[in-house]
Amino acid sequence: MPQPTFPPELDDAIVDMLAGDHEALRHISETAKKFVPRAQPILFRNIEILSFKQMFQLGQLLHSELCTIPTTAESLRIQFEFPVRGRKQDYSSDDILFALADVYEHFRMFDVSISINFPWVVGRQVDWTYLQPYTSIRKFSVTGTYNWISEITQIVYFFPNLESLIVDASFKHDIDPPQSVTVTTRIPAPNRDELPCRVASTLRELALSPESLPMMRWFYGLQSLRPSSLHVLRLRADCISLHRPYFYDVIPFLKEYGKGLVHLYAWFDSCSVAYDDLFEVLGDALQHTPNLDHLDVTFAGACDESEAEENMRLIVPFYMRRPPIVKAHADENVGLDEAEFWEAPSTMCEVGEDREVCERLIKLSSY
Repeated sequence: MPQPTFPPELDDAIVDMLAGDHEALRHISETAKKFVPRAQPILFRNIEILSFKQMFQLGQLLHSELCTIPTTAESLRIQFEFPVRGRKQDYSSDDILFALADVYEHFRMFDVSISINFPWVVGRQVDWTYLQPYTSIRKFSVTGTYNWISEITQIVYFFPNLESLIVDASFKHDIDPPQSVTVTTRIPAPNRDELPCRVASTLRELALSPESLPMMRWFYGLQSLRPSSLHVLRLRADCISLHRPYFYDVIPFLKEYGKGLVHLYAWFDSCSVAYDDLFEVLGDALQHTPNLDHLDVTFAGACDESEAEENMRLIVPFYMRRPPIVKAHADENVGLDEAEFWEAPSTMCEVGEDREVCERLIKLSSY
């Protein structure tokens, strides 16, 4: 007696119903192969690789001749664990890099975002040219440790639809990135001459860590291909002498990009008097943000209310136009969780075009 079968429409409805539960979707795909064609694009819509082991396993899977995983996805998130000193891995850094190359070569397109977090053992050997074909992405987030800050300023040349750029990374070598990019052999081009650097005119959100602050000078040095209306700016400052001078670049940066700015987030790793000059610099820079509606300042570490108030008087003196929304965060628990600093605004933009921009950034922040 033949086994009963369901109409294809019902199979599709079952998969769609389980789209939000990937564990259940995997189980039914393993149980009945008929669900696989419909389930795979959902299971591999957002690629998350959270360990060296997962990277190695996915690379082996993609390298297989029997692989049927779709070649397009919405997002890629790679967040490797930092190697534990003294613990021997079952695979070498070369194995990881080859597996990473398999991922890039398999996936022809990521529609929305790429987020990478590489420890130095991987970051020092990253071949950024593998990212050049992903011209559709709207969010690019870089965390971890790498050789050159210019590796970031050069790769964004190839992202003409970029809306959110988050660089919460550290770099081992150069400080000031050049204003030109060399088009390499991984993409078709009539010549290999150096071209002017560029950033998509669509960029609306920029976030920079202390070691990536030199990018501000690079941004205001761009000649023509640059963001047309920056909406959100997030800056973090520490007291390391090498980083501090680059925070001063916030003044010329906002002269160029501050006119349309609506949200400004500033994170200071302390509220001590050692930061007073940086507080005043930020205050001077605010004069170039006529449309700023929301100023959010974080003083991480031990800082009492009176210290925070004094610092805010340096940042927003009495004679300066005060944004409608001003928030200051300062207590012993501030700074324990840094995730909030990098999140998109939620309810600050209430109506009109500003709200539409915020809603797009909120959606991007979920990737």
